[in-house]
Amino acid sequence: MKLTLKQQQSLWGYIFISPWVLGLALLFAWPLGRSLMLSFQKVTDLFQWQTEWVGLDHYRQIFTEDIVFTPVLLDTLENVAIDVPLILIFSLLLALLLTGVGRGQTFLRAVFFLPVVIGSAGVIQHMLSVGVGDQLLMSTLEPLMQGMGAEVDSVVEGTPIQWIVTRLTAIIWFSGVEILFFIAGLNSIPPSLYEAARVDGASPWESFWKITLPMVSPVILLVTIYAMIDQLTFPENPMIKYIMQVGVRGQQLEYASALGMAYFIVVFLQIALVVRILSKFVFYAGEKP
Repeated sequence: MKLTLKQQQSLWGYIFISPWVLGLALLFAWPLGRSLMLSFQKVTDLFQWQTEWVGLDHYRQIFTEDIVFTPVLLDTLENVAIDVPLILIFSLLLALLLTGVGRGQTFLRAVFFLPVVIGSAGVIQHMLSVGVGDQLLMSTLEPLMQGMGAEVDSVVEGTPIQWIVTRLTAIIWFSGVEILFFIAGLNSIPPSLYEAARVDGASPWESFWKITLPMVSPVILLVTIYAMIDQLTFPENPMIKYIMQVGVRGQQLEYASALGMAYFIVVFLQIALVVRILSKFVFYAGEKP
């Protein structure tokens, strides 16, 4: 039987997305469903994998008895509330600078994207554990402190400067994909808009607020969601580490599953709230005012 052109296109479309659908089902949907079922059960025999139904007991324990869950969750959300805006600002500023660079633009983009290529959880964990940010700060201040006759460790350790440098080091490491998103958004803005603004006497600052920011507002929404998910699912954030500690070290797989489901609900609600708020300020080119 000969297929029409439309049927052939549909068939190739199904074939093209089939690996993604298969991966989603096997690597996401199935483990998520198993984890959800396990959160309502109790493992009575780990080696023979025997379980019994306990209903909402684990969730009741999370919100009424677990004294670690709430502080760790608040700490995680606080880190996200600090890091995501900083990632947005840093990524947008770098994208603006990189789009204005002539020669060497591709090289500079590759430099900022390099942490994404090598940025596995193990690499970042080792980087933070050895204090890369602290070492950069101390190597910068060491000549000045020696000239003043002071020790670098005594001046830097435990100060806000140390916290800021460590935080900025992690933010730079996490901003590679976001920078590329913003560069793509900036390149999609028609140059005629800026030419018309210059003819009307608009300054670069006014062009940024009246043209650049509204035109990249959909990218800002996308980058915000991406950065939030990236930070909330990062293996080294406090909540993920607590869940792993309970499940792996404590061998409480059912309770760790309940913790994961509770955390998943919090993450989903937080992202839904942010999307609802930011969607009111997003401008799509071609839409009626």
